[in-house]
Amino acid sequence: MTNHQMQEPMRQQAQIYKGLEWLVDEIERNLSSAFNELEAFTKEPADETKIHFCLGYLHQISGPFKILQCQGMILLAEEMEALTQSIIDRQVSNVPEACEIVAQVIIRLPAYLRQVLVTRVDQPEALLLLLNDLRAAQGKGLLSEGLFFTPDLSEIESRPASKLQSGSDITAYLELLTRLRQIYQVSLIKLIKDERSDKQYANLEKVFQRLQRLCAGTWRHDLWIIAEQVLGLVARRRIDFSIALKKLFRILDTQLKCCLKDAQADRASAMDANLLKNLLYYLMLVKPETESHQQLWHVYKLAQALPSGAIDLDSSRFIPRYDAGVIRSLVTAIQAELNGVRCALDQFTLDGGLSSEDVRQTLPVLASMSDSLALVGQGRLRDAVGDIDRSLQNIFNSDAAIDDNRINEAVQQLTEVGATLSAWAAYPERFPEEITLGQNQAMYELETAREALLSESRTGIERIKELVVDYINSRWSRDLIRPLPDLFYELSGGLKMMEFERAAAIIDGCGIYVQQHLINQAAQIEWQSLDVFADTISIVEYYLEQICSATHVDQDAILDAAEEGIVGLLEAASPGSTRLDSELEAGEATVESQDKKTISKITSTQEVHQASEEITL
Repeated sequence: MTNHQMQEPMRQQAQIYKGLEWLVDEIERNLSSAFNELEAFTKEPADETKIHFCLGYLHQISGPFKILQCQGMILLAEEMEALTQSIIDRQVSNVPEACEIVAQVIIRLPAYLRQVLVTRVDQPEALLLLLNDLRAAQGKGLLSEGLFFTPDLSEIESRPASKLQSGSDITAYLELLTRLRQIYQVSLIKLIKDERSDKQYANLEKVFQRLQRLCAGTWRHDLWIIAEQVLGLVARRRIDFSIALKKLFRILDTQLKCCLKDAQADRASAMDANLLKNLLYYLMLVKPETESHQQLWHVYKLAQALPSGAIDLDSSRFIPRYDAGVIRSLVTAIQAELNGVRCALDQFTLDGGLSSEDVRQTLPVLASMSDSLALVGQGRLRDAVGDIDRSLQNIFNSDAAIDDNRINEAVQQLTEVGATLSAWAAYPERFPEEITLGQNQAMYELETAREALLSESRTGIERIKELVVDYINSRWSRDLIRPLPDLFYELSGGLKMMEFERAAAIIDGCGIYVQQHLINQAAQIEWQSLDVFADTISIVEYYLEQICSATHVDQDAILDAAEEGIVGLLEAASPGSTRLDSELEAGEATVESQDKKTISKITSTQEVHQASEEITL
């Protein structure tokens, strides 16, 4: 290889890197301009032209992100625009706080991009942190409660629902809960107002500890433990008391209110999985520093709860690539949600088992699904799910009569999304870029059918091998091999369907050999012929194994020896051929030795594997 040839890939990589840097520079310029306009607006809120200019600059960063196919960043830009638009429309209760959030994201985003550019590692936890604050300021659900973040809640979910153990004095129990809630509310308000004295943290910590005892045996016992740990991180300044966290701590007050209602009604409330997931996300942001923190990391498997993908900058894209196991886990979770929506739609249209309100309650998962797909770089699938969500929202939130045809169309689209996701999960290495809906459905269906045929073919070979071994052990009982021609015929048909013509021809030859030479002519083969026959079957089996494993072994070369062997057997076979007299007179030990040798060849493909390695050297 010449020096020029060696330097060419390096030159191309340098060009790609330069192009990415140019796009990041363009993003930073627009963000800087947006920040200046936002700052001017905060100084003169009456001058709305500044916030409009800010919105315009934020909109311009979407272009470079789309070129990079950086779907997580596109989602972030959309949320920045949405919050800025809410400020313009006066749809946020605290405009200065909303402006501060947009400013913080503008400041942090360039550093995030530069870090990804240098490390080539996606950092979704940093992205979710920004997205959560943008969502919280708009009153939306947080991203950490979606399908992308998957702590293990099985320990809580596996427990039976338990009621609060209020004891014999329910009045005293309710009074205690009421006092605890009052202390919690006062301390939280002071914290939110930045009165962060040690006294407020101590009060809240005591409330959480007392609630753990009062809610023992219920899922809220775990909730208050997690909340206490998150509070500790805030108190030690390990995480910011952001707007998203403030929202979660307000929701904890709602849970206190629910405790009171449960105690009064003597009932058990359903677990709030979203609240648990959101709190665990903030607990995950800091590596364990205490034994109790470490215990929660272990119980909820927080180290594996958020996948991190590698960025291949050689592709000139910011698309994270994840391990196959991560992709399959995510797809499994999305498929379960898809099936839930699809079943609800089917029940609504087919048997009227669900009302339109029941269906409406299943639809929010589509938005969560769309966000998760964006975070793993699947923008086109995200758009497809988003379109389905908007269509169904229009159908079930409209005063017009519901059109079953539109629902059936949505169900069909959900099925297409499911099939495309299945293709991605089955063959993630084949889809390094974004997947287009429908593009891979036919491929997936074809590959699924091909896999089924390969599995059946290998099962057929196992059955053939068993019969041949039984035939040898029985000292040539023809009754045992009478099914073989049909089995060879079926196996050949499956191979032809998969267009493995050479392997099918070899199997056809095996069927002809058994039918004409071993059954019709009642002949016994020589040991050398039996060895060749065993080798032929084992070679075809190994050939199919290599296809299933998608290795780089020269698969055509594997079949050369099998073709030569079966052709030689068919040519040597003649109507009058019988086993050699010398073999009939051989001692029992020799026969047993040959039996074991040939059976070994029938039942193992190791020798074929070694031979194929020699071929590929």
